[in-house]
Parts: sequence; structure tokens; C-alpha cells
Amino acid sequence: MAEKSKKSGRISIVIIIILSLLLVGSLVGNYFVYTNFNSKKKALKSFNEEYDKVKAEYDDKLNEVKQIEEDSKKYEDLDKQISEEEKKYYATIKKLEDKILAKESDKKIAYLTFDDGPYYNTYKVFDILEKYNVKATFFTTNINGENCYDKKSENCFKLYKEYVERGHTLANHTYTHAIFRGLYNSVDSFMDAVVKQEEHIKEQTGGYVTNIVRFPGGSRTSGKLKD
Repeated sequence: MAEKSKKSGRISIVIIIILSLLLVGSLVGNYFVYTNFNSKKKALKSFNEEYDKVKAEYDDKLNEVKQIEEDSKKYEDLDKQISEEEKKYYATIKKLEDKILAKESDKKIAYLTFDDGPYYNTYKVFDILEKYNVKATFFTTNINGENCYDKKSENCFKLYKEYVERGHTLANHTYTHAIFRGLYNSVDSFMDAVVKQEEHIKEQTGGYVTNIVRFPGGSRTSGKLKD
């Protein structure tokens, strides 16, 4: 009987040990599961915070783009309004010009033009024109290059924008002005010099387009360019 009791006691101890081990194993397992879960939870929280940050930056940029698009539309509308007003203005001038030429008006017209620029002296011309509220047409050429012909230390290319900003008209006097150096050798040589100056004006002004050309040395009705 005692032997049985001892055996039963040993079995109970073994069972308790096994159950304890299982419990410890379960606790350890649950701890690792919890730790892994907690780690993933923190990672998810960090991801969500980063996502919210990126989304906020994206929304800010998107709002900036929308604002730029709205401003751009306003400027486009403004450009159209300015263009329409210019058309009305020039139409009125044309009517007056037609009346003067038809001798239906005692008014007179003077067209003020300047050739071969830009020059550094153009700044003085600007001052005089502004004083009398007069606009002029400037026929430009690249014969003098980047530095001013009348002041070599100064850059005259910046004057191209000045013409436009001050409300004057920019015109084309050919890129080379090479009257005695091949400009009129052929139609191609002349047109090449015209196109080059047209591109030069666009480049220096940021897109200004002129449809006015003056022949260097004047034009004539007799004779013709070589084919």
C-alpha cells in the first residue's frame, strides 16, 4: 500500500512538473507573441505617422499646384484682355491714320524710329521719350554683339527687355547688317539674317515677336536679289 502511495506521489509530481513546463512554455510563447505583436503595432503606428506626414506634404503641394493653375488662368485672362485692348488701340490709330492720309483731318503723324541698336546711349533716349510720353520703334541688329558699341564695358543685350518693358516697339534690322558683306547676295542670305535676328529678339526678351523688318541701307524698287 505504501509502495502504491509512493508511486502515485511520483506520478503526481511528474504531472505537476509537466504541467508547470507546459505553463511556462505557454507563458514564454505568449510573451514572444505579445512582444512580436507590440513590435508590429509600433511599426504600424510609425508607418501611419509617416504616411500622414507624407500625405500632408502631398496635399500642401497639391494646393500649391492648384493655386498656380488658378493664378495662371488669371494671367491668361489678363493677357487676353490686354491683347483685346491693344487691338482696339491700334484700330483707333489706324482709323486716325486713314483720315489723315485722306486729308479728312488736320492732324499730323510722326513715326519715330531708331536703327542699328541697341546702344548704351539708348538709356538717354528712353529718358527723353518718357519725358514727353512718346513711344518709338527700335530696329535692332546684332552687328555690335553683346557689348555696347558706344561703351564696350557695358552689356547691351539687357536693353532688349527694356524696350518691351517701357512699351516701345522692337523691330528687326537683320542679324548682320552686312550691306557690303553678302547680306544681299541672295534671298537666302537676306532671309537667314532676318530669321537669326528674329530668334535673337525672342531669346533676349523671353518670347517677344516682331513682324516689322527694315532693310539695312534702305530698300529700292529697281534691281533684285540674286536667286
